[in-house]
Amino acid sequence: ALELAGVDASRVDAVAGESGRGFVVLEDSGEVLSIVSRGANWRWDEAACDDAWADGVVRGASVVLLQREVPEFVNEAVAEAAARAKITVIQDCGGEDRGIAD
Repeated sequence: ALELAGVDASRVDAVAGESGRGFVVLEDSGEVLSIVSRGANWRWDEAACDDAWADGVVRGASVVLLQREVPEFVNEAVAEAAARAKITVIQDCGGEDRGIAD
């Protein structure tokens, strides 16, 4: 379906297990809660996230959006590649509550 809509899914890999999911709950008080189930989003091979991989991921992009639903080493590799290519990086701070690397 993605390819039919013109989305390049050539870097999408299928892995065993459930997909990652995120749930947003709006309380009556107005407070927003976020619940993340990592699933396959957390099954990354750190050794495979090298410079060549990351450079290929950002090639041709004008903006990169980083998500908190993947391990930090993925975001770091992609952000560094985007910096090398002078591509704007946006960090979505939703998802897992953790610090952001320099």
